[in-house]
Amino acid sequence: MDQEIRDLMVECIRHEQELGLLTPVILSLNPSWNVQETGKENGPTKARVGFGEKWNISGGWDNVKLEYSFHKRELEKRLSDLAELLEEEGFEIEKFRSRVTEGHFGWLLSQKGRIKKHLRGIDVGRHRGE
Repeated sequence: MDQEIRDLMVECIRHEQELGLLTPVILSLNPSWNVQETGKENGPTKARVGFGEKWNISGGWDNVKLEYSFHKRELEKRLSDLAELLEEEGFEIEKFRSRVTEGHFGWLLSQKGRIKKHLRGIDVGRHRGE
């Protein structure tokens, strides 16, 4: 089970990194997604040109949106899988300190609350009778 948990953490981190790369591309090239930039004149800057190149390499707006949606969906699935496994372990994160790398342990510790929200069959934050 330890290997499965490590693998899920690695996948979650990878999907987060991909989302982190795609988000600025989307926000830079489609100001309607960036509320703060909507309606502003945006001249071509080095960053926008760089994002434009990434945009073209990625195959345009539709492909970037698909890739973003894919990574977001996969991250949600992996977080749910990880939540299930950690629930079996009682969400005792500290016992994983010696079982995973320091970086992975730090990520796991910082994401504990977020992971718990992905438990299947539990509506976190809702009161009974609603």
